[in-house]
Amino acid sequence: MADDKRVNRLEKTLIYKRAYWDKGSRQILSEILINAHNNKSTVGDRIFPYENGQIQGSTVNINKENQNIELHITYYIDESKASALNKNTSEQKNLPSEAPPPKGI
Repeated sequence: MADDKRVNRLEKTLIYKRAYWDKGSRQILSEILINAHNNKSTVGDRIFPYENGQIQGSTVNINKENQNIELHITYYIDESKASALNKNTSEQKNLPSEAPPPKGI
């Protein structure tokens, strides 16, 4: 007699896109980002206007041995408030509140 147990299945949709470089570039993305960082050596050089604020490339860590990079990129709006968390860790929830930006920054 055939086994009548049902198998639970989950269907997922996978979308796959492949990018290619125009003009036949053979550089990988990390190489392009490292070169861009080397050409823009200060934080001020890596600020670009975007909508109501600006994109800031503040930190880049490059491991030259294996070409790994870590980027810290932020979207900054002048005088916008920031989320602030209470330091009390004994609470069950820590709901953020808004804090004004520090003076002089």
